[in-house]
Amino acid sequence: MTIRIATTADLSALCDFYQQVCLQQQNDEYSPRWKWGDYPSKEYLSAKLDDAQVIINVINEKIAAAGVLSIGEDPNYRVVPWQHHFLDSEVAILHLFAVGKAYRGQGIAQQTLQGIFNQARQNGQRVIHIDVIDHNMPAEKAYLKAGFEFNNEQVLDYDDLGPTLAKLFEYLL
Repeated sequence: MTIRIATTADLSALCDFYQQVCLQQQNDEYSPRWKWGDYPSKEYLSAKLDDAQVIINVINEKIAAAGVLSIGEDPNYRVVPWQHHFLDSEVAILHLFAVGKAYRGQGIAQQTLQGIFNQARQNGQRVIHIDVIDHNMPAEKAYLKAGFEFNNEQVLDYDDLGPTLAKLFEYLL
């Protein structure tokens, strides 16, 4: 297992990983309802390799888990009454966190989240914010187990879903 920052050389494998995640979500009882081509897309991932950090967990040369770590508060979160307040440069947002189906139930989510936390600390961030669509209980449980704290519920206006109830969490680094 290797947890590292993805590079442009990883784009094809990253796209394959998220395509499989999106396909699997069609059969999952709980999911964030991502649709490959809308969110995420090859263009989105390519841009994130340039303006954020895509953290991947590679096992046997395959991406087992991934997440996008961006710096600065998400515009959707600016109205959220967070419990802790930090400068924009001290805030990281975790997007698109997923574990491939073959790797679920093996502690990969927790290991990958710890790698993401370490990277955010190295970047100088002091908190990570994340949202979970209200019905995605497995994600919520994983984040709570990793040490995220529930903050509140808000209706967020997602580009791909429109106004949707989400639970917001924060992790103090």
